[in-house]
Order: sequence, then C-alpha cells, then structure tokens
Amino acid sequence: MTAQTVGKEKKKMRYSDTELGLIKTTFADNEDMIKALRKVFMQVPLDLIDKSIVEQIKGNRDLLEVIKKTFLPQIDINAPLHQMVDLWMTIDLKDKNLEQAGINIASRELLIEYLGEQIRFIEKGTKPKISFSSFIPKDFVLARATEAVINLNVRNTVISHVEQMLLQLNVLAGRKEETVEQTRERLQKDSTR
Repeated sequence: MTAQTVGKEKKKMRYSDTELGLIKTTFADNEDMIKALRKVFMQVPLDLIDKSIVEQIKGNRDLLEVIKKTFLPQIDINAPLHQMVDLWMTIDLKDKNLEQAGINIASRELLIEYLGEQIRFIEKGTKPKISFSSFIPKDFVLARATEAVINLNVRNTVISHVEQMLLQLNVLAGRKEETVEQTRERLQKDSTR
C-alpha cells in the first residue's frame, strides 16, 4: 500500500452499512422515535404513541442491537481503529484522589446498571429497579454526602449521555432522501473538518 492509497481509503465506521441503513430507516426524520427513546431512558411516562414505538423496537432484534451498541457500548475487538469504546473508558480519573476516583467509579457502575435496566425494559418490558428520580437528593444529610454526589453524578451523566447518543443517531440517520453511501460520504467529509 502506498502513501497515496492510504489517504484515499474509506474511513471505516463503528456501525456497519447494514446498521447504518437500519439507523437511517428508523431515525431519519422520525422525531417521535427519538423522543420516545429519550422518555424511556429518562423514565418519563409513555403515551400511546411512545408505547407503540417501544413495541416496534422490541419486535426488531437488529434495531435492539443497534440501540444497545449506541447507549451501552461494549468492547468490540473488531471495531475500526480508534473506535473501540465502552462506558468504563470515559471515566474521569485523571488528577483525582482515591475518594474522587472511587465516587466516579461507583457512579459509572450505577450508570451502566441503570442503562442496562432501561434497555431490558425496551427488550422485555422488565420494570426497572432503579428509579431516575432516586438520583435527586431529598432531605440532604451530610453523613450521606458521598451517596448524594454519586447519585447526582449518575443523573447528570444519564442526561448528557442520552442526549449525545440521540444526537449521534440523528446525525447518522441524516435525511430519508439520502442513500447510505451519501450519508457515509457526508459523515466522512464532516469528520475531516
């Protein structure tokens, strides 16, 4: 392989063409789907439209796998270079003392458990054990400050993670009139800016 051909190679994505096509057909110009997923992950009551959407997802094994891959990524040794990720990798431990690091680790463990419960709710209708509202301190007591910090950390991370992943799905989906190849080209062009 010459230096000229390296620059011209297509950049591989974490999502396959099949997964990208599924994202496109599911999420392109489909704000109801995106908002229904937001409601699920934030444990907001679902209306009839939302429940119908969750049932559509539940009945589509491939779509469920894409949602898992997006919201609760696992290490995939076959992922393209620099695209292997899981939620443990993104914990902020730099320049943290042991107590701060411990809080961040405990927060991440709870976040992963919470997200897993929400995915099981979509997949099997299993009622989550962890309540999103439990992350907000009530009757704060200094003796339970560590627990309150962990819970608030999880709450805020759930919100930002869900929003980022929904934005990612929205960007990957592009517009319905775009082909998968056009979407891939747009994303590659955007990533070089």
